[in-house]
Amino acid sequence: MLKTLARHAVVSASAVSLALLTAACGTETNTEPNGKSGSRDTSPSPTRSGIEKLPANTVLAKSRNALRDADTVRIRTTSSVLGPTADARIDMSGNCTATSREGGQKTDGQVRLGPRNETIKRGDMAWVKTDTSLWVLEVGPGMAEKLKGKYGYARAFDLTARLGGCRDAEKVLRESHDAWKGEGATKGSVVEIGGRKALPVTSHGFRKVTVYVALEGKPLPLRIRDAKETSWGNTWDFSEFGRPLPARTPTRAETVDLRKTFQKQWDKLG
Repeated sequence: MLKTLARHAVVSASAVSLALLTAACGTETNTEPNGKSGSRDTSPSPTRSGIEKLPANTVLAKSRNALRDADTVRIRTTSSVLGPTADARIDMSGNCTATSREGGQKTDGQVRLGPRNETIKRGDMAWVKTDTSLWVLEVGPGMAEKLKGKYGYARAFDLTARLGGCRDAEKVLRESHDAWKGEGATKGSVVEIGGRKALPVTSHGFRKVTVYVALEGKPLPLRIRDAKETSWGNTWDFSEFGRPLPARTPTRAETVDLRKTFQKQWDKLG
């Protein structure tokens, strides 16, 4: 634990030093034609990878490989109807730490986000903290009351309904996701995503999904967008590639072990 803390301290110190150096040397203030004050990056521009010259399916394959090599990523999910719904940090093995909101609840005719979930998944096991009312269906009212303010701990499989941001982030990383299949894939015009130039590659399979691939540096996916923008489409924004996942897991005092509860349910099913 001391080695981990020390390592995190070194990483944090390095990040602060880099931020200070960038602030001091990387930008300068200028005045735009409209009179507004802005900033101009004076540091060397990253070179283009030339990926825009490749076939659309090849671009997708290279982007998928770059993501796999990064191993860890932050994925923020935004619903076209509900707005921001999840914020997950996940690795390619499915280990994850996330916050999310239950969606689809109607109040006064309006669709609104429901209670907040906190999820930590390590291997086959998971911890979930959420509103007591959402536990009732899974574990019954008696156990749900014991979970007030605490994490439920069990196999991730048993907690699937409550995994929220981790579950959704894991889906979009799978090769089987429509974003990566490349059915009838086409390339679009270069756009900017978070200040970085990106090449949109759209797959026209069961549903139309666009992957925005970074043109400078490694061909990482910067965004994936589901085309159902007028109904229940999602946008997934990718960042913090290669950054270690938060190491903390809940203590025993913060946790209610639900494994016996779920085992009894499985035993009843026979």
